[in-house]
Amino acid sequence: MRYLSEIIKKDENFEALSSAVEGGKCPVLCTGTGRVNAANIISQCVLDFQLPVLIICPDENEAERLSADIEGFCGRGPDMLAAREMTFYSTEAVSKSSEQSRLETMYRIASAKGELVIAPAEALLQRSIPRDILLGCGRKIEMGGEYDLGEIVASLTAAGYERASQVEGTGQFALRGGILDFWSPAEPDAVRCEFFGDEVDSMGYFDVQNQRRTEVIDSAVIIPA
Repeated sequence: MRYLSEIIKKDENFEALSSAVEGGKCPVLCTGTGRVNAANIISQCVLDFQLPVLIICPDENEAERLSADIEGFCGRGPDMLAAREMTFYSTEAVSKSSEQSRLETMYRIASAKGELVIAPAEALLQRSIPRDILLGCGRKIEMGGEYDLGEIVASLTAAGYERASQVEGTGQFALRGGILDFWSPAEPDAVRCEFFGDEVDSMGYFDVQNQRRTEVIDSAVIIPA
């Protein structure tokens, strides 16, 4: 991949593209590239310009394929902005995984952390929560911080979390005495916070299968579910 990157940087067409973008002569049209070459060009733009980049694809399958190619060149894949899955019939249970993934990516974009984002066109056409409301619903829980546990539970409920006897999936929370468990879409695993009074005495990720702690952490972010 590094060899291909060096080749593209010496290409006169890529040099013209770079000069146009750096000179503010946008938009720039680039045609005739295959998927791998497109990924190479996008990756070099990301690495060279150090600017936020949004990649629009015709559908989710193409977005996933291009994302894998870009990861090969950049060493990291783009954040995926998923489209919401609409259900127009009665059903006992509906998965919210795509919606929660979408919220996580939008929160990263709103927080200026989503520097490289890829999205199918459908995802960009769907209505979204306003940026200020999304940021206002987010909160950070830190080790040693003092919080009103009742207020946190109320905010979790208002943010769409489901209260359960024990957390088994994203978007759920459980409260047992001074122990608060929750799984935010912004976190890779469920989080357990143990309170001593109003102070967070310990924090860590835990395995929802056996409910055992797996890693100690210093902070966790709660976003809408």
